[in-house]
Amino acid sequence: MNRRRAVLDCHRYLRLSLRHHQPFCLVLLDLDRFKQTNERYGYTVGDNVLRQMGQILQQQFRTEDIVARWGGQVFLLGLYGVSKKYGMRRIERLLKEIHSEAFPVAGQVQLRVTASAGIATYPEDGIDFPTLCASADAALYQAKSAGGDRCQQALAYTVQPGEIEILPGAQVE
Repeated sequence: MNRRRAVLDCHRYLRLSLRHHQPFCLVLLDLDRFKQTNERYGYTVGDNVLRQMGQILQQQFRTEDIVARWGGQVFLLGLYGVSKKYGMRRIERLLKEIHSEAFPVAGQVQLRVTASAGIATYPEDGIDFPTLCASADAALYQAKSAGGDRCQQALAYTVQPGEIEILPGAQVE
């Protein structure tokens, strides 16, 4: 899925979350030290790693989940109806799967890849897509700063008076 479609689907799930009082997890997943992979093995190998990562993500998540390449080596995951606690468990299992996966490189070399993730949940960590994305990005930065190969929860977002924004297309009751 491309970035534009992912944003549209996230907005749609956030409207459903608001209407049906369901959680929505937004995850940003970044491959650790990917620049070094490209420099050491070349961009063709890097592209193959990204393709294989996309396949792993599609296999690990439900067909209704949002799985998209966000940019560079970053992927966005959107999980409708998933609590932060369950989302964390899913992402931690995913990180173990990625860590154990062998990424083939020419010359019989098996490349090992790790990833870091930041997870934010509607409505605790953000009330709209931009705030959720910023919360997940800040959590991802914390995970990377702590050495990578981990998932970090966003800190709870505090709504300031007068700050509540109605999501596009949302019905106000």
